[in-house]
Amino acid sequence: MRGIASIGLKGEAEFLRRYNNRTLNRKKKIKTIKLKGIHLFFIIVLLFLVGFSALKASHFLLRWDKLDIKSFKLMNSPKIEFKNLEKILKNYNGNILMLNFTDLRRELLKLRIVEDVSLSRVLPSTIVIKFVLRKAFFQFRSGGKYNIIDRHGIVLYEKSEKQKGLITIKDLKKEEFEKIYAYLSELTKIQDLVDYISFVKPYGIKLKLKGINEIFYPGEEDFARKINYFLRLKNIIPLKKNKIKYVDLRFKDRFYFEYEGG
Repeated sequence: MRGIASIGLKGEAEFLRRYNNRTLNRKKKIKTIKLKGIHLFFIIVLLFLVGFSALKASHFLLRWDKLDIKSFKLMNSPKIEFKNLEKILKNYNGNILMLNFTDLRRELLKLRIVEDVSLSRVLPSTIVIKFVLRKAFFQFRSGGKYNIIDRHGIVLYEKSEKQKGLITIKDLKKEEFEKIYAYLSELTKIQDLVDYISFVKPYGIKLKLKGINEIFYPGEEDFARKINYFLRLKNIIPLKKNKIKYVDLRFKDRFYFEYEGG
């Protein structure tokens, strides 16, 4: 009987121990859940306060008069179209943080002389505008004036007189200028030497150089080398120098001449 009583007591003790452990675990879980709930509540409150503070701060910044645009710092500005530039900038004022760079950039790129532009803010009240301007390369006479155009045929402005340092296009309609643009890399090398340029089928490019009587058909490449080679030969080989009108340099190993009255 003692043995049976002993077994019964051990079983009750084990049951009580397990029951006590379950109770303790349940209390721990409840306590953990309560703590997490409190933490979550404080986090939500903190986020709300941060968001509310940020909203108030943003409202303040957007209404703060010290952040109103007071000046535009222009770098490499287009002097030719400065009046049009001023008109554009007058439409952009107010808070510097609210300025729409996309819209302003789109407006500035409408200026013909402007090839590219970049914008940046200098707090509290200055907008910096850096311009990349198109460079004049060609000119052609139309309507009594010289139209100044860039490498892509965009008319930049007009001048009443012929401009130095620019290549004059002659005997071509404006829609035919594309025939010349393919030779820009070669023309750039001799830009300051060219008096005028044209295009004649089947010869292609036709060049007249400053101070040189002859007119050249230089072909499609290596303009400078071929012209210099001819000029050296001209001083060595006995030619009818004053009678040569056209020099055809299109072929690799020979030149062709056309004389006055030929």
